[in-house]
Amino acid sequence: ANPPQLHSNLKFIQLYRRQSKLVSEAAYYLTNLVSAKSFIVDLNAKSLSIEESEFMESMEAARLVNRVPQETVTTIDKRSIFGKLMDPGPSTPVHVKTQTNVNGGSNYPYMEAEAGELTVGDVERLLSLYKDVVTKYTSLCNTVRHLSVSRTRRHDELLREPNGTHKDTCSKETEKR
Repeated sequence: ANPPQLHSNLKFIQLYRRQSKLVSEAAYYLTNLVSAKSFIVDLNAKSLSIEESEFMESMEAARLVNRVPQETVTTIDKRSIFGKLMDPGPSTPVHVKTQTNVNGGSNYPYMEAEAGELTVGDVERLLSLYKDVVTKYTSLCNTVRHLSVSRTRRHDELLREPNGTHKDTCSKETEKR
């Protein structure tokens, strides 16, 4: 969730809410929210005790991954509006076991459904879920490929000496002899 004006809302609560009201669960929630906001605002490589390049790569990978679900949501919304215009009629609900994600929602409600249980009305939802899975998979592959290429480059840079020549492990062994 990304509530608008989170910083100003938190500041307002801290300044103008009666302290007698900020007790127990409300105070605990506010403290956690302020701490989370501060952590995100102050986030950098040094605060996480990692290298700057690794931090930047991870941030870029997160941006790439976050870009895809937003695009998927807008296309799903467009499809649902279009689907209302072309409604195939009532369908019987599929009663299947569903996997529950962290947020409590079902990611793939047709995961254990049998072909005979599906109706024509389920096709639109199945197609939407299929496109969502393919989009996420493609994004994940691109991110992993980007990370592996950048790590390979970093590994190659570590193997090079300061004067730009490549360290050769074989030549070190011949020097020892």
